[in-house]
Parts: sequence; structure tokens; C-alpha cells
Amino acid sequence: MWGIGGVVGSFLIGPLVDKINGPVITLAIMLLLCIALIALPFSASVHPLLTLLPIALWGAVGWALQVPQNNELVSTRQTHGDGNLAVALNESALYLGSAIGAASGGVLLAFHLPVSTLAVGAGAIAAMGAALQLIIVIRAKR
Repeated sequence: MWGIGGVVGSFLIGPLVDKINGPVITLAIMLLLCIALIALPFSASVHPLLTLLPIALWGAVGWALQVPQNNELVSTRQTHGDGNLAVALNESALYLGSAIGAASGGVLLAFHLPVSTLAVGAGAIAAMGAALQLIIVIRAKR
């Protein structure tokens, strides 16, 4: 379901990025990511099959997030001639963040914390990212 959501998100994000301001769509994606992650343990407590919905949403927005980010980086840095480098650095940071998140999750599980802690913790980090993105959107409008 995560992969199916990712494919759907990948197909839908292109036209949206062309129509909606990059920072605004990134904010929307971050909010949806937060909702999807925090909904995982709650949906699992209702019925295991219900978890397929937040997992699909997580995949869709997770895969879609890179497109507006990279689009903004290229448009901002292209005049300096290093748009491709900015995208490469962004992708490296995303992979580093994934590795740090996986390692942190492993540490949390080693302390025998409930598995739901992982989803709620990831959702909280997504909420912090959304808050930072909201600041960017507000500053851009001024």
C-alpha cells in the first residue's frame, strides 16, 4: 500500500506543482504526512486493515514531497549555476535523515517502547517540519 500510494503521489504531484506555489504545496504535504503518521497507531487499534489508508497516504505524500522541494531548489539556485548541486545535496540530506530516523527507531525499540511510539514520534517531527514550512510561507507573503 505504501508503494501504491507512492506511485499515485508521484503521478499527481507534477500537475499540482505547476499550479500551486511550491512552499504552499510543501506545507500541505507536510501536514498530510503528519496526519498519516499519527493516524497509524489509532487506525491499527480500530482494525488492522484500516491502517492501509494512512500507509497509502504516507507513501503518496512521502514520494511527492521531493518534487516541490527540488523544483524550488532548481528555480532558486539555477541563476547561480548550481541548481543540480542543490538538488543532489537535498537528496543526500533526505537519505541521511532516513538513516538517522531508522537508527533512532531501532534505539527506541531496543528500550522496549511501544511500536506506536515510532509513528507518533515521526508524526511529531513532521509537525515540526510543517511549522517551519509555515514560517517560510508566511515570510514569503510579506
